[in-house]
Order: sequence, then C-alpha cells, then structure tokens
Amino acid sequence: MGVQLKRAREEMSKRTKEMSTMRAQNVTWSTDNKQRRQLLQQAQHDSEELRSTNAAVVAQASTLEERVAKLQDEVMLKSELAAMWRRSAERGSGGGGSEAEAAALTWKIEAEKALRESERWKALARRSEEALRSKDDEALHLRASLAEAKLSVERRKLTEEYRHADETPLAEVQQALLAAQDDLSAKAEEASQL
Repeated sequence: MGVQLKRAREEMSKRTKEMSTMRAQNVTWSTDNKQRRQLLQQAQHDSEELRSTNAAVVAQASTLEERVAKLQDEVMLKSELAAMWRRSAERGSGGGGSEAEAAALTWKIEAEKALRESERWKALARRSEEALRSKDDEALHLRASLAEAKLSVERRKLTEEYRHADETPLAEVQQALLAAQDDLSAKAEEASQL
C-alpha cells in the first residue's frame, strides 16, 4: 500500500509540474493569440485600405486610357488636316501658297504637341498599372498572412482543447489519490487500534 501511495504521490507531483507548465504555456499562448488578433485586425484594416486604393487606381487608369484614346484620335485628325493643308499648299498658287504652308505647319506642330501629350498620358497609364499590380501583390501577401494567422489560431485552439481533455484524467487521478490516502489513513488507524 505504501508503494502505491508513493507512486500516486510521484504521479501527482509529475502531473502538478505538467499543470504548471501548461498554465505557463497557456499564458504565453494567450499573449501570442492577443498579438495575433491585433496583427490580424491590422492586416484586415490594411487590406481594406488597399482595396479602396486599388479601386481608385483602377478608376484613374481607365480615365487615363480614355484620355489617351482621345488624344490619339486628335493626333490622327490633326495629322490628316496638316497633310491636307500641305497638299492644298502644293497645288495652290504662289501668293496663297505661303499662307497655306504656314497653316499646314501650324497643324503639323499641333499634331506633334498632341502626340507628345498622348505619349505622356500613356506613360502615366503604364505607371498607374504598375502601381496597381504592386498593390495587388501586396494585397495577396496580406491575404496569405491573414490565412496563416487564422491557421495558427485554429492550431492553438485545438491544442487548448487537447490540453483540457488531458487535464480531466489528471483530476480523476488526484481524486483517486486522495481517496487512497483516506483509505490508507483509515487502515492505519484501524491497525493502531488493534
């Protein structure tokens, strides 16, 4: 009986150490979970901000593409007008030719300006698309981090459930140990009375 009591005490000591370790882990996990939740909330906030920025960039890119298309149409029109003025100047008489040439030159200069403006808008649209791709990549990275944090929280929740399931037999062992001690003390009293 003494051997069983000694084993039970050793088991109880071992379980008590495990319980204190698990309590310390629980505090650590609780702190980690709180930090993860804060990171998760920050990531969600950043994700929402990126979505709104993304929508603004997409709208700006479509506006820029429309502007580029209009400028290209304007360039084509002005180039055609300049060619028309040049042909009419070549066909025209000597007195009116210089005036027609000046008008054709003016239209050509205007066409070149419109072409440069079109190229500038195209470059701006390209930069906007690159910024959009960059924001999409960043949003994808944040989604992956969010999924990782969710998995970590789930894993910790399962660990907590398993720990709780492990604590239930420990309580039963402690109760059995107390009952064995009571029985032992009762038998010791009976033996002393004999």
